[in-house]
Amino acid sequence: MRKTKLFGALAVVLIVTVMVLPRVVSADQYFKIETHSDAYSLMGKEQPAATDTMVTWIGKNALRADNGDTASILILNDDEKFVILNHTKKTFVELPFDIVGNVEMLIDMQSESKEQAEQMKQAMEGMMSMMQVNMEVIPTEEKAEKAGYDCQKYTVKMKMGQLTSEEEIWATEEIDTDYSMYRKSRNIMQLALPGMKEALVELQKIKGFPVMTMTTTDMMGTPIKRNYMLLEFKDTDPPRGAYQVPEGYTEGDPALLGPMGR
Repeated sequence: MRKTKLFGALAVVLIVTVMVLPRVVSADQYFKIETHSDAYSLMGKEQPAATDTMVTWIGKNALRADNGDTASILILNDDEKFVILNHTKKTFVELPFDIVGNVEMLIDMQSESKEQAEQMKQAMEGMMSMMQVNMEVIPTEEKAEKAGYDCQKYTVKMKMGQLTSEEEIWATEEIDTDYSMYRKSRNIMQLALPGMKEALVELQKIKGFPVMTMTTTDMMGTPIKRNYMLLEFKDTDPPRGAYQVPEGYTEGDPALLGPMGR
């Protein structure tokens, strides 16, 4: 009788294990996000309204974010590096994780010599205070359903020199994913700026995945509005080689990224 019960218990454990393991080891997470920018006029130039989609894949220790078919961002935790892919030029640029909040390291990577690096650092010394990122996350008690998920509202205020922005973020804890990698992918172009390391820590106050974000940026007195909405989320297998530099791509010049990683 005891052996029968033991074998029965083992059979239940085996069945449960077989049912659970495929979900744990095979599927990655697929996010399809719609982005919309309102029309605005800045310094005499008219910028029309635009709507686009972004696709993000999150796997075990790796992330890929596709911005249309022109550029992609890879975050590779095992290798401790970011990779920026330019699909138009078929080039890639690798940045170490240590680049976060480290403008001087980015300058060293972009310079042809130590002398040139020192000259660039001296030239930018007076600009460092204007590039300092200050971020504040304010959780609210407001809750609502957004994009089919139960969400909590957060207000995020950011200041960098004379540029300010405010975000209304609706985040859900119903999607279990690596939020830290996603936050880095959203801020990849500012990662080297002073204060970004502290900003990423501040963003950890947001509990869950942001399914809807409404951003208003004040640039020289002109409000620029941009919205993000999660359209689709599912567990599925990524394309082959999703977290790798495509074959035939050559290493690009980090200097082309600009002083803020652009």
